[in-house]
Formats: sequence, structure tokens, C-alpha cells
Amino acid sequence: MVTLIPSQMAVKIDTNLWNELERWLGTGQAKKLGFHSKAQFVTQAVRELLDKYSGNINSQTPSSATSRLEKRLDAAAERFIKNMGNMEKRLAKLEKESKKN
Repeated sequence: MVTLIPSQMAVKIDTNLWNELERWLGTGQAKKLGFHSKAQFVTQAVRELLDKYSGNINSQTPSSATSRLEKRLDAAAERFIKNMGNMEKRLAKLEKESKKN
């Protein structure tokens, strides 16, 4: 069972952008830069944009313990997202089958 920390929130992203990010994360460039998940990439992008536009010059680099925890949470979030997608497909299939009967 995946337990998400209550301080995490979900956002919706355009399907084409999602697919492009998924494709890019499979590249050597993404791996070289240390990105392993969509959640990790989006979190970093939001941090950088907030720092840039909010004038936050006191941005802190996470400790190695925080980084490890973030990686574990990212992996859990990815599994959760994948499971939700699979569940939606199963529900759609069941609905389709029930309409046939």
C-alpha cells in the first residue's frame, strides 16, 4: 500500500506535455541530470521557477537524507499514478462490457 505524505498535492498536466516528459525521462540526458521520475522533474522545475520569479534568494539545497526520501516518495507516487491509470482502464473495460450485456 502506498502512503502519501499529506503535504503533497496533485496537479493536472496537459496529456501531450505528460507524454513528452515521459519520453524525455527515458533518455540518457535525463539520467545524466539525475531525473528518475515525473514528480522529481516537476518538483525541481517548480522550485527553480519560484526561486526565479519570487525573488527567493534563500533557496536551500536538500540534504542527502531529504534527497533519498524524495526519491522514495517519487517512486511511490509513480507507482500510485501507474496503478490509477490501470484502474481507470479496468473500469472503462467493465463499463463497456456491462453496456454490451
